[in-house]
Amino acid sequence: MKPKNNEYLTREEFQNFLKKFDQFLEEDRKRREEDQRKWEEQQRKWEENQKIINETLSRLKHHDDFIEEERKRREEDQRRWEENQKVINRMLSQLTRHGDFIGFGVEGMASILLRYYLEEKHGLKIKELRKKLFSSNGQKVEINLYWEGKKGRKKYIVLVECKATIGKKSVKDFLKKIRFVERHFGNEKVVIIKILFGPLILPEAAELARKHNIEMVSNVPQEV
Repeated sequence: MKPKNNEYLTREEFQNFLKKFDQFLEEDRKRREEDQRKWEEQQRKWEENQKIINETLSRLKHHDDFIEEERKRREEDQRRWEENQKVINRMLSQLTRHGDFIGFGVEGMASILLRYYLEEKHGLKIKELRKKLFSSNGQKVEINLYWEGKKGRKKYIVLVECKATIGKKSVKDFLKKIRFVERHFGNEKVVIIKILFGPLILPEAAELARKHNIEMVSNVPQEV
């Protein structure tokens, strides 16, 4: 029996079928390539985002570490200030009872008080603190109170700036004097003790002074 016409593909129909099949395969290949490209792009973006996240977390950790270090530093500064103030208050109490401050200005009080302070705080036995004038290359700098000497094999110098009110500008001006004196001594090995002395020390001045290892001493008893 001869088969019906619709049960077989003609050559033309078969070729059309193959052509469509090839087209389907080509389109499928392109879709897969596009999907692969999109996936790779998403993967790249994810990796970039992950890198940003990791960097941010790292910065946050460093920031937290910095905050913790800064907190510890402030606590240490506060502890040192309290220790200094206890020494100062004790000296003030003793000196006031003996009337040693009568008739003295700020520098006069400093010259008396700081001798006790420097002995108890730094182990330096000082007979007298005096004004000192440094000059170099036509420039002159006056230090309100000055002392130099030795403790053991080490040479020490004490630089004191006295002010009725110690503000931020007082600290900056004192730093200029300190640098001038440091240049004067050049490479000579000396231990420099830097002190700002006065009855009123403003908070912003105290903060700046601590950053530069300048000791703050007040002739007014403070609560600690």
